[in-house]
Amino acid sequence: MSNFLFVVHDARHDSRIDAWLRQHAAPADVHVERMGKRRLVVVSKEVAHSIRGSEFFRGSLVSTVHGCMVFGVDGWRDAPEEVRTDPGSHAGEYIAASWSDGRLTIDRDVFGQPRLAHTRVRGLIAASDSFLVLASLRRALGARITLNQEVLAARAVRDLVTSQQCSTETLSNEILYVPGSRGLGQTRHRLRFELTGPLMTDRVRTDRDPAELLRTSASNVGRIVQTLAGVEGWSTTLSLSGGLDSRVVLAGAVATDVVNDVLLYTRPAGNDVDREIALELMAAVGSGLKPAGGTMAPATEGPLTLWAASLLGFYDGFGPRNGSRGRTRDFGLTGIGAEIHKGNWDWRTIPALAQAVAAAGPARDAVEAQLLKGAASVGASAKDTNASELVYLGYRNAIHAGAGHIGVHMTGLHPVMQLDLARAAHQRLEGSFSGSEQGIVDMTLLLAPALVSERYDRAERILSPEEAQTRLRALGGPLEPMSALTVYGRAEDVVAGPSSLSLSIARGLGFEGPLSAASVLPMFDSTLDHVDDAALRAALHQLKGHARWMVEHRGGDLVTSEQSASRVLMLHALSVID
Repeated sequence: MSNFLFVVHDARHDSRIDAWLRQHAAPADVHVERMGKRRLVVVSKEVAHSIRGSEFFRGSLVSTVHGCMVFGVDGWRDAPEEVRTDPGSHAGEYIAASWSDGRLTIDRDVFGQPRLAHTRVRGLIAASDSFLVLASLRRALGARITLNQEVLAARAVRDLVTSQQCSTETLSNEILYVPGSRGLGQTRHRLRFELTGPLMTDRVRTDRDPAELLRTSASNVGRIVQTLAGVEGWSTTLSLSGGLDSRVVLAGAVATDVVNDVLLYTRPAGNDVDREIALELMAAVGSGLKPAGGTMAPATEGPLTLWAASLLGFYDGFGPRNGSRGRTRDFGLTGIGAEIHKGNWDWRTIPALAQAVAAAGPARDAVEAQLLKGAASVGASAKDTNASELVYLGYRNAIHAGAGHIGVHMTGLHPVMQLDLARAAHQRLEGSFSGSEQGIVDMTLLLAPALVSERYDRAERILSPEEAQTRLRALGGPLEPMSALTVYGRAEDVVAGPSSLSLSIARGLGFEGPLSAASVLPMFDSTLDHVDDAALRAALHQLKGHARWMVEHRGGDLVTSEQSASRVLMLHALSVID
């Protein structure tokens, strides 16, 4: 990515916007039309394939409530009206925009897998999934780009909690991020964006019975897997391990009798026990190890260019490694999404989470300040022990889930990532909250009881057949038969890949070549003159040293060099943009 850019502007900006687009964007990626006295610009790869009338839709949508799965703009136009009138409340990974009433609105899946940020100058508003695109636009307009030193101080801490956006503030004071569950709407009387849609905390608040929510979530895993396995011309693959999460998806395939239509595989190297258990599971369900489906897609762009165009500034991991989607016409399933129930940051208050991330001092102060702002942005009470998981749900959950693929395709559906599963986790229970690993085991039990008695990577997770039956009765007994979702549109019609605009901007800043030391080490010498605080400059010098050591000692492979290298490249980008 960038998969999209939307700009609404007054006539005063016409010449500069046009010059910027001529410099960076292919004509086939640009759509321009009048919106009253203003102009709308939409930039996306082969943009005409994602626009019908005054609507833009790109990606894949799942609404189990309305019994449907949607692919591409034609599928969106054919989808039930009740789906289209509430575009920000569904699962999947998509962007849905409309300007039919002269007012631009932008929605996405309820978790926010496509990143979404926005900026404003006098007479112009813009939104994109790329930090570099918005920063470059501001530079083209002669507008300021100033460093948010609190964000940079928090991101300089080497911890996964701060390895992506954790509040609405970004590295630039002038660019703001939109948390999960929210969209953007142009205000009626002034050229501004306002946040739309409920807060994440309000989305997950419910008085429904947790067991009922788990039953619904389990059933929906089965329905989604069954539907994907039946999409004509596409293969469905599942990466199995010995853990909890991928087993839920396998159970969904077993429960809907499509396990032989899903290509099961496991990683050829790494954790030997993990691989052994995966092979045992395949034997248990009567399905052997199979080659992944589809043909290998060619790499259309250098991986470093693609990474900078999409993830730089918002997420501190590298990928995708090869600059392509991997295999064509393949739904690659995993257990991603289970953390929204299990928890990822240990169900802590915000002060406790900050204390775990950084030692006392300026670094912790910055981390805590950012996490407190993140909690407020999703409606969480910072002193509740689910505050950590609500911030996770609003930011890292979706950003991380889409990071490895969404820059090259938008058909990466996650069957486990469901709002009801998050709702089941965030109910108060004896002074705490109900989310736990047990809920993931329960979903597997509801779908395919025998699988919870097979070996797990940790012995304490295994239930004996007798324990499984007792637990199944407590959950309300076996599930009713599941039916597939109705599919609207064709998966192959979902436009895949980044815009020419974002790639050109990234190349212009020096981001070219493979994800290797040779490509990036020269950038590590970028100046820190734009960082005013002496203590922060010292911390960043240490970060540079750690990044250089990691890259050099991991054989020059950026993907395995942890987050330090990507954070140093953020510094390089900021130094050359401003």
